[in-house]
Amino acid sequence: MIGKKRWATLGSHAEELLVVARVGEVDGRPQLKLARVSAGAPGVVRGDVQEAPFCPELTHASFEFETNLGADCVLPGDGYADYLKPFRTLEDGHVQLALNAYLLGVTLRYQLDPAWVERWLAQLLACWSVCQLDPRVAGAHLALAGVSQRTEELLGQFEPNWDDIDGPERERWLRDQPLLQVASRARSMRQAAARKAVLRLPSVRE
Repeated sequence: MIGKKRWATLGSHAEELLVVARVGEVDGRPQLKLARVSAGAPGVVRGDVQEAPFCPELTHASFEFETNLGADCVLPGDGYADYLKPFRTLEDGHVQLALNAYLLGVTLRYQLDPAWVERWLAQLLACWSVCQLDPRVAGAHLALAGVSQRTEELLGQFEPNWDDIDGPERERWLRDQPLLQVASRARSMRQAAARKAVLRLPSVRE
């Protein structure tokens, strides 16, 4: 396996890596496999990367790979359809859970309008429900998109409350806003693909 990974969040602490690797092409489309690799294996070089402008508490690392893999290192199935795509959906769902839980905590700690407790709790329940869905089906992507859109709407409505929140916490919130836009293009593409899949279903007529 030969290649590079420029940015691996928390990679500086990883002992084991799950690497999506290209193994060839079929009809012009890349074929991907998932490999389980020890971070300390021969031919695996870990390097430091520059700190991100947001969430500096999270460390990152880069990796270079030039190592031979045994058959037991390669997981069965398609690296994209069976692993990478579902993982991204699960990741987005859990980010939504964490975000809404944080904002519920802010509401409680600063004794803001109790109506916000109800709104964030409702969002947490919706996020949890989405995380229970099979991430490989189109409906899960659309449900996640709907939950994410609702969170975005609530964030806009919640904005005036930051005037009542102490400086350091408000500054961290403003600093870390770009994190919410990471991989937004990929999410939009998955949403568009899910919409097409749903629209191909036969319509129901009375």
